[in-house]
Amino acid sequence: MYPAPTEDTADYSHASDPLADAEREFRCRWHEAHRDRFVADQEEYQESKEKWGGFAASAEEGLELLADLRRTVDLKALVERTDSWSRKPTTLAFQGVNGQMLLNQLVKRASDPEELAGLFAESLTVPASDDEAAAKIRELCAYVESIKVGTHPAPGRVPYLLSYFWALADHDRWPVIWTSSEEYVEFLTGEARLRDQAARYLSFVSRVREVASDNNEFEMTAEWWKTSRPVFLDEVLADRAEFGLNKSQSALKERERNAVALVGIARSWGRTLVEDVSDALGHEMEFHVPPRDWMHGHPRGDLWVDWRTPGAPGLGFRVWVNHLGAALALRPTVQRSGWRAAVTPMIQGADYADCRMLGGEKSHVDEDVGFFGNSGEFVYGRWFDRDEFAEVNLPAIVVEVATQLRPLFEELLTLALGEEREDSGASDGPDAIEELSGKLLVERSFLDEIIALLEKKWQVIFYGPPGTGKTYLARELAKTLVPDPDRRAIVQFHPASSYEDFFEGYRPYQPEDSTGEDLSYRLTPGPLARIAAKARDAPGEKHVMIIDEINRANLPKVLGELLYLLEYRDESIQTLYRPGSGFELPENLWFIGTMNTADRSIALVDAALRRRFQFVQFFPDEAPMAGLLDRWLETNGEPTWVGELVGKVNDELEDDLRGSHLLLGPSYFMERDLDEVVVRRIWKYNIEPLLEDQFFGDRELIAKYRFENVYERYRAHSRADEDTEQGDAPTEATGSVANEGEDAEG
Repeated sequence: MYPAPTEDTADYSHASDPLADAEREFRCRWHEAHRDRFVADQEEYQESKEKWGGFAASAEEGLELLADLRRTVDLKALVERTDSWSRKPTTLAFQGVNGQMLLNQLVKRASDPEELAGLFAESLTVPASDDEAAAKIRELCAYVESIKVGTHPAPGRVPYLLSYFWALADHDRWPVIWTSSEEYVEFLTGEARLRDQAARYLSFVSRVREVASDNNEFEMTAEWWKTSRPVFLDEVLADRAEFGLNKSQSALKERERNAVALVGIARSWGRTLVEDVSDALGHEMEFHVPPRDWMHGHPRGDLWVDWRTPGAPGLGFRVWVNHLGAALALRPTVQRSGWRAAVTPMIQGADYADCRMLGGEKSHVDEDVGFFGNSGEFVYGRWFDRDEFAEVNLPAIVVEVATQLRPLFEELLTLALGEEREDSGASDGPDAIEELSGKLLVERSFLDEIIALLEKKWQVIFYGPPGTGKTYLARELAKTLVPDPDRRAIVQFHPASSYEDFFEGYRPYQPEDSTGEDLSYRLTPGPLARIAAKARDAPGEKHVMIIDEINRANLPKVLGELLYLLEYRDESIQTLYRPGSGFELPENLWFIGTMNTADRSIALVDAALRRRFQFVQFFPDEAPMAGLLDRWLETNGEPTWVGELVGKVNDELEDDLRGSHLLLGPSYFMERDLDEVVVRRIWKYNIEPLLEDQFFGDRELIAKYRFENVYERYRAHSRADEDTEQGDAPTEATGSVANEGEDAEG
């Protein structure tokens, strides 16, 4: 019933061991459930068949272009003819950044056109085996690496270009790695894409072959999934949950894969429904998914996604699926001592139609429906047995139940925000950091490394050009590590900052019995003294201080003897205004500084400070920021030409500025509803003043980076028409697929 993986895909699968039969069957059933829903909409399905039929119709001419290249070795003719071919209505989405534009970039930068022509002729020819496919991808990627400037051309686009031509010749064997198809595979499996481009494509091919026998239909289903983002219950999810609980008959690695898939589905659902749940509850909610494991060595056997309010961590709405069924319910949990005992009577007294308390064997509530979680965990809402899944319109009922329970949610939220919050400990578990990684679009390993630096030396500095997200990441990381705002502090240094402002000093005040003319002075703690006292009084809890623009102040003057304590946390010294008593910085107080490399005051940072802080770079062309704008644009459905333009300008700036200290950061362009008008406005009021300061007096360079000149160079460079440049939007004229050919750089 289910297509088996071929032998020559084994070496390139996402894991070294063969996929277990149970996991392959789960993936097949989940794909079939989506395909069946797609096919059931006959009008949309037929429209899709007609559009995707153009791919086969365009194959003959596309392969003729390749045959002519082999015969003539004429790159110029190839580019001109593919450009004309790609604009035809039957040619499917080749005009984007991964197809025609990549060809343009490679040909333009080729130092030896004959060499590139031979490489194209060989690489674009359909491979005879998976090993040969991997070799072709690696060879062209190596060439791209040898000519790229900054991050462009991106090696991550090579698999798309090659697989497109391979599929023209043999679509039954070689699926195209469309953006929608790759995202759909990640959704089906929960597995992240691989970094090595050859392994990435062969892993993708392996996963497609495991679940589908018709590549064209698979790609149509993937596009439908990406466009419609269906959210529905299916019994395969309950079967996955049951499989995860069966420790005696399931190997650990198989249950880990199963848990990864469950978490991936939860993440997709959370992202898709967050706006609907926010509207239903009347508050801006954030979605949260669980970690892969309940605890180390115990992969989870359930699926849940929460939409929580940031003001009361834990309180929100949950869809919770297990081996018995699913709950759509209010989760009344707040991480506070005594909270559950206080709110349980409120929930027990609630009377909403078709809603009841639902929990597990440890919940001590009215109904045990098999949920696992913290002792006492329960939810309040509607329950559906697994045999009812087919009748559940999940998005509609989520909104219906959330709207129904909104009064109860408001009552609980008022209670949560109205009482003084008691510490619940740092939320630094693997789920919190993993969620933050997804929110920031940076690697989990980067955040783990920052935390390791803080644990070792207590203080770090994020440095880089403006707009690279230093302050934003610092704030979000601090909130994740220390959810309690009372244990966080933020200050911004400036040229007038002083020791007394930052640490403590004598300040004037008017005594209560004063006549109004007399002033007295008293020792007044500053933000550092206050948070240090809190950290000292709570030795088991982390505290974080963010110092924004740390290099703009006279640091020796502001820090004084505190500079010594940053390094020697176990020692006490006498401070300027405490000559008779000692002061020490607690080890549970961490510092995160930010430093702008565009600010010339960075030169004032002396060796003593450099030794006490660990410096973490934030440069747009280097990890982890490299490709961040492209990832954000893709994730949020914004036009990818913006990332192309910024990447090209950064390549030019690196030459003109002789370094990376003032490359354009991604944050300037991370706005919704981007188009040429919006980008022009951002450029005029944010980018041009910044560059005018750096190129002060050089009229030629200032003019070079005016938006109209930058945009014209980009258009000439890409050789794409205005429609293509503004987002590769689908049009009847080109037959393009929305966002196809767009990829993170990989």
